Amino acid sequence: MQKLASLFRSAAFPFMIAYVLFYGMSAAGLLWFVRSATLQEMERQIRLSIEIRMADVGRTFVLDGTRDTIESIQHLLARNVDRDTYILLLDKNWNVVAGNLDGWPLMDAKPSGLHVFYLNPNLPEDSPRILAIHTELPRGYRLLVGQSLEPLDRVAHTFRGVLVVSLWVCAAFGVMGGALFAFWIFRRLERINQTCASIMAGDLRRRVPVHGRHGDEFDRLGSHFNQMLDRIHELIDSIRDMSRSVAHDLRTPLNRLRNRLERLLDKNLPADVTKHLRMAIKEVDALVDTFNAILRISQAETGAAKEMFTLFDLRSGMMDALELYEALAETKDQTIRIDVPDKPVYYLGDQPLLTQAFANLLDNAIKYSPRETVIHVSLLRQDDRVILRVADKGKGVPEAYYTKLTQKFFRLDPSRNTPGNGLGLSLARAAVELHGGMLEFSDNQPGLIVDMVLPLS
Repeated sequence: MQKLASLFRSAAFPFMIAYVLFYGMSAAGLLWFVRSATLQEMERQIRLSIEIRMADVGRTFVLDGTRDTIESIQHLLARNVDRDTYILLLDKNWNVVAGNLDGWPLMDAKPSGLHVFYLNPNLPEDSPRILAIHTELPRGYRLLVGQSLEPLDRVAHTFRGVLVVSLWVCAAFGVMGGALFAFWIFRRLERINQTCASIMAGDLRRRVPVHGRHGDEFDRLGSHFNQMLDRIHELIDSIRDMSRSVAHDLRTPLNRLRNRLERLLDKNLPADVTKHLRMAIKEVDALVDTFNAILRISQAETGAAKEMFTLFDLRSGMMDALELYEALAETKDQTIRIDVPDKPVYYLGDQPLLTQAFANLLDNAIKYSPRETVIHVSLLRQDDRVILRVADKGKGVPEAYYTKLTQKFFRLDPSRNTPGNGLGLSLARAAVELHGGMLEFSDNQPGLIVDMVLPLS
């Protein structure tokens, strides 16, 4: 049912409707042409038969006289097995001399071309139509020869029924053919959509299936799309490797520098020099933390951390992080309220990475919340997912910036006076996405609510 609804919403559905309309109109036009051609040919045959009888009776009247003409008319009517031929011979006083009509029909008396009249004008719906020709003979006589159009009307009526049935049949086959055509297009495009969805979910190695034996437009599109993805993947790997290499290579000289600064602290130096040395060590530690975060994010984004998945208690990991940050919250007279289940919540994943991600959220909440405020921390279990929530009472973040908060090195503070490197939420997002979840933001009025949504499956 979901695929059928997707088919109706797809771009292929209008093509299916256009195909059905074109197919139906083409079939209807063809049937109408056959009907018109058939009726015209039948009418021509009827008119030719009337003209031949008119010529025979008229020639008999001119050459042999009235008596032989009457006998000829009676002979023609006697041979008229189908009783579809009508002949009327009148004298100059409009009296019936011969024929199978009671009198002159309700039609023009002037001999000009073909005429159509009803055999019973009082009941035209139940009376057959007659196609007739009449002419004036010598001595004031008038001759009318006609033939019933009932066979032609029956054929026309049959064609109308055939046309209606054919339209329904054509519509049915057109819908079936159009649906198959639309489903074929929908299925080929859906493969590309599924590939895009997998790539957006983090599977950068996913590619569009290509049937090389066909080589049609969809295969060429899929091939070009795969080549583009290969190139993008190469560029991403190149940038990621470069950042990882830079971070890895710089950690060693930074640690070496920190050790030298610590050795200088052991010497008897003036107080102001010692103060500056401690500030330098603090800056070096911040740089090392930044490079460690870059490496951790790179590891999470590449999926290498999946090898470290174990079954652990999320509740226990949260409590460990809270124990470390409660002292930091107390320095700002902040209170952390905890709402977690009494029982363990077991989860299969990377415990250090998820704990670090939660700690980053808690660190941000403490850092950006004013003094003497309450920070709410909760662990919620909803159906097939678990949510780690941190809600602060700070200034909050405009909704327009929600999509930018997880970008590397993004800082909402333009002056960057607040301590930090702008990688905390980036690491949290990478950790959550590694586990198939998502990082969600919402307004706490005031403040910000950050949810780590993790699937249990």
